[in-house]
Amino acid sequence: MFWPDRFADEIIQKKKEPFVIATGITPSGHIHVGNLREVLSAEGIHRALKDKGESPRFLYVADDFDPLRKVYPFLPEDFSRYVGMPLSKIPDPHGDCHKSYSEHFLSEFFENLEILGIKVEKLSATKMYEQGKYTEVIKEALKNSEKIREILEKISGRKIPRGWSPFRVLCGECGRMTATTITKLFLDKNEVEYECECGNSGNADFSKGEGKLVWRVDWAARWKMLGVNIEPYGKDHGTKGGSYDTAAAISRDVFKYEPPFGFMFDFIYLKGKRGKMASSTGNLISASEILSVVPPEIVRYIILKSKPQQFIQFDPGEGLLQAVDEFVRLEEDQKKKKKISEDQKRLYEISEIKGDQEKVWVTFRHLVNVVQAAQGDFSEIVRILNRTGVKVSKEDRSLQDEVNRVEKWLGEYAPENVKFEIQGKVPAEAKKLSDKQKELLGKIAEELEKESDPEKLHNFVYETGKSLGLSPGETFKPIYISILGKDYGPKAGWFLVSLDKEFVIKRFKEASCLI
Repeated sequence: MFWPDRFADEIIQKKKEPFVIATGITPSGHIHVGNLREVLSAEGIHRALKDKGESPRFLYVADDFDPLRKVYPFLPEDFSRYVGMPLSKIPDPHGDCHKSYSEHFLSEFFENLEILGIKVEKLSATKMYEQGKYTEVIKEALKNSEKIREILEKISGRKIPRGWSPFRVLCGECGRMTATTITKLFLDKNEVEYECECGNSGNADFSKGEGKLVWRVDWAARWKMLGVNIEPYGKDHGTKGGSYDTAAAISRDVFKYEPPFGFMFDFIYLKGKRGKMASSTGNLISASEILSVVPPEIVRYIILKSKPQQFIQFDPGEGLLQAVDEFVRLEEDQKKKKKISEDQKRLYEISEIKGDQEKVWVTFRHLVNVVQAAQGDFSEIVRILNRTGVKVSKEDRSLQDEVNRVEKWLGEYAPENVKFEIQGKVPAEAKKLSDKQKELLGKIAEELEKESDPEKLHNFVYETGKSLGLSPGETFKPIYISILGKDYGPKAGWFLVSLDKEFVIKRFKEASCLI
């Protein structure tokens, strides 16, 4: 059974309706492919529950009330003055295109969720605090400060000083929430008295968003406030004594709320880089960037095909090319109703995005070859695709989108072994071809006069080379040498058919010294 369906069955057995799935993020920087794993894992279960006749809610909480922890590498140095202030209260680091720091990164991410076919209820932590939705759980936390401190010490093993508070006040003067100390409680008025390192002191009303709960307490409080009973969490939160363990204990012992059905997911690592993807280090590929290179279904497929507890090695080069080909083959098998495993069938269903626009049915690898063979000429791309059995027209918007993605991938991520360039004249390397290889080129030129089926042409090349006593490597090498100036290239039959016939015939005759 595919993993989202297995989890859905387990949830239905363990939890009571209504089912409320939650996920979220602190928008401290560019939201990347690694961040997508959490939301897509949750969305996979959301789909599985709906397919079983349930009506789950799917919440995405933007932790935009979290403070800026430090000046990240992508920020200007003068942002040091905002450290400790809520992300929703800090200016856009890229100018005035958005109202705040958090909105700059969230707006792009929410656009990406739409592209990925993910429908969520978007919630802002800032707004929920300001609207008083946290008021009662903040009171509970403040009444039980000592109990929470003991839970944190016992489970995490950290030493926490007496007098510690689970609530951080937002200073009314300097705007920071990391430099304040609570001196007195007025719970009947929803207020606390505080002092700040900046010299300011006064009262703060926690029913109006003048402060927030610390992370682990906030997480547990949010479960109760929103009725969350399903939530994925990252490997970093799932360690023994980590965030989930402490939040679960606080939820049970302080808020008297049973923790959600939780499942841990491993990280996504960028091939060739150390450590998980992270905005703070710049070790990432943004969600927007990858969606400009491949269709959204491929991003869904790459993440959903692995069980959550398995790490994903994300390779934007050859690995991405292989993943696209895998998905297209799966799509082809579905359309042709070929027999495939139930898990593969379900993976395709959950990865697919249904829309009004008909998709071009062509493998990414083939389009990579066609775009290069056509040297970027869109009319030529259309001609080659039709000649190789893919029926398209110049007016096909989805084809233009795919071509744009391929061109970007070729320019930024493609490994050298898939790149090629048609040479304007016979490359000098062709002089080194053996007599038998030159004879082979002459025979292929003759065959091209009458044969245009790529598979038949490919087999002809192979069998003719064999009859001349050439090894497979010696057989295909002269084709690529004479056209590309390198000894490798795309699959020969399809490659030859994609090119202008008269050009190939003339080139092979020149390379074989027949003209």
